[in-house]
Parts: sequence; C-alpha cells; structure tokens
Amino acid sequence: MGDARQRPRLAHAFRNEPQALDQTRTGFGWTTPPPSIGFGSNEPETYMHEVHLCGLEPGTTYYYQVGGGSPEVWSATQSFTTVPASGKITVGILGDARDDVGVWQRVQLRMRDLAVNMQVTTGDLVFTGTMQSLYDKWLGAIWQDPTDATRFVTLGQQMMVMVAGNHENEAARFYGAFALPGSGPYAETYASFDVGSAHFVVLDDQSLAVDPGSDQARAEVEWLKADLAQADANRDKVPFVVVVHHRGVFTTSAHAGDSDVLDVRKLLVPIYDAHHVDLVVNGHDHAYERSKVLRAGADPAGPPVVVGAGQGTVYLVNAGAGAPAYGVGDAPYIEKSATFGKGTPYDGLYGVATLEGRKLTVESYGLTASGADTLLDTLELTK
Repeated sequence: MGDARQRPRLAHAFRNEPQALDQTRTGFGWTTPPPSIGFGSNEPETYMHEVHLCGLEPGTTYYYQVGGGSPEVWSATQSFTTVPASGKITVGILGDARDDVGVWQRVQLRMRDLAVNMQVTTGDLVFTGTMQSLYDKWLGAIWQDPTDATRFVTLGQQMMVMVAGNHENEAARFYGAFALPGSGPYAETYASFDVGSAHFVVLDDQSLAVDPGSDQARAEVEWLKADLAQADANRDKVPFVVVVHHRGVFTTSAHAGDSDVLDVRKLLVPIYDAHHVDLVVNGHDHAYERSKVLRAGADPAGPPVVVGAGQGTVYLVNAGAGAPAYGVGDAPYIEKSATFGKGTPYDGLYGVATLEGRKLTVESYGLTASGADTLLDTLELTK
C-alpha cells in the first residue's frame, strides 16, 4: 500500500452489506520507536495507525476495508461480527504463544472455525515485547489463511482482548500493536467490560509483580477494588465476574513458587475473596490446571483454603498456544490438570467459555495435529 509515512491517517469504509461500503472513519497515525538498548534496538521505528469505530450495533456483521493515502489504495474487503448483547455468547481463552508460530496459528484457526464471539488472551503473545518483527510474524500468521489466500483467519475478523504478560514487559510495541480498553494515566494496563452475563476484568499484572509499591500498582489495585465492588453490586443483571491476568496464582507447575507469583497471590486473592470473583483465568505456566473453589489462607501468600461451591473462586490456567510445555504436580487444591507436548497426543491447549443466562461453562481442549482435538476438562458454574 505504499509508504505508510505518506498516509498519516487511516480510514475504514464500512457497512453491514459487503457491496455498500459507504461510511468512512478517519483515525490517526504515530511512530513507535525501537528501544534505545536491548532486544529490538536494531529494528526500525514502526509507523502505526488506529481507528475507533464507536456506536456499532451488537450481534451485527460489518464489512470493511482499510486504506487511504494519495493515490488511495485499499485492502480486500473483510468482516467482523460484534458481540451479541444477550443469548448464547462464546469466548475463546488462550495464552502463551511466544515460541511456536505454527501452534499459535492452528489455535487461531480453531477460534475461527468455532466462530467464537470474542477472544481473551492471558499474555506472552511474543517472546520479546520490544521486537516489532515478532509482532509482524505472529500477527501475520493469523491474518490470511495459510492454505487459501482468499480466506482470512481471525486478525481483523474477531474481537481480541490481549492481556500483557511478563514477556511483553509493558513495551511500547505491545501497546502500539493493540487497541485496548481503558483510560487515565495508566490506560490500557487495566480495564473492564460486560459480555452478556459476565463482567470481565483484564489486568496487566507486571507492575503488581515487580514493583507493587509503584504509583501504577497502587492505582491498579484501587481501581480493581472499586470496579469489583460495583460489579458485585450488579449481580442481578450481570451474575458472573471473571478476571483475566497473566501470572497463575494457584498452580503446581514451573512458576508455582516464584516470589513474584506469590506476591501477586498475596495482593490479589484477598481482593477476589472480598468481592466474590467467580473465575480467574491465567497463563504463565504452560499447562492446564483448574483449581477447586478456593479462598485465601491465613497467610494470603501461602496455600489456599478449599471451600464449598459458590463460596470462593475457581482459578484456571490455560497456557499452550505455542509456548513449550511445562509439567504439572499434585496439590490438594487442584481439581484437574493436564500437560501437552512430549509423551502426549497434544501440542497445545485452548479453551472456550460459553455464557448463557445464569450458566457459565468453560471447555478446555488439547490441540492435535489431526484436528480431532480432545476435550480435557469442563467447568460449569451456575447462579
């Protein structure tokens, strides 16, 4: 499409009919520089564009093109469908794609073929968040279908909410690559939104883990308490509360005893308990683990207490969208666990959450090369 620097603004012509693209939205462009030192410092600056499409109708398919410039050049026509306001809604759950782009691509093909209404990821999309070349490779792999150039995968077709992990490390490249919800001085590091019968909270837990005394961490914690209090008071309309962040606070895998993980556990779990969070979805440990219903123990950084249904929170780790597999251990607070890779028929993991009225179901799958994926576990919560 020519030199991006000649096109400081990006326009989408869109409508809910593919042959009648008669509306235009103009956005803005900026340059994201490479880091001054370290990984990615030898890569060129990146010119980026962003356009906000507001006021769209729920559950509606829109067709669009991306382009502009002088002379004008436009992409092929693509489409996306907005999330329904009610009824049955499906949400893809995946994370930790950073090493094998082929596995990441196949997980995204599953998301397309399952026609999920949106996706949430738990972080570590790429290995090094300062390297634009990795975003280009990983995002490029989920744009056009690798076997059919006339079809698309999921990029630009499905709503994606990307939560940052420790490998993104809050790099400018990450925030340039994705338009994330949120406002204020730490915009795009935490936000919330309602999807059908669930209130979703997304957190970048990096500052909480590595600098919990920072202004950013304190702001995030205060925001989280206020947001969850408001969500808890709105249970009649939106019965479920789901929190998504990177570090798995209750696992038996490689990072289970890491000091930063225990610090996040100590900080966040009492907040989840106080506001009756139903489900916490994490990554970081490259395996599948689902806890029993838990509350913080006497020492919030220590082992949890198993409680009855509806009296605490379920913690779910689903992290196998391309990263190498970790092993899992045993703990009295874990209900179900599984790994992938060597010795298993699976080379990855993913999940699908279904919201339907006052029922939330999460099905978790082992990814196979044949496409005959295996259902590893089912979680069902009701209100």
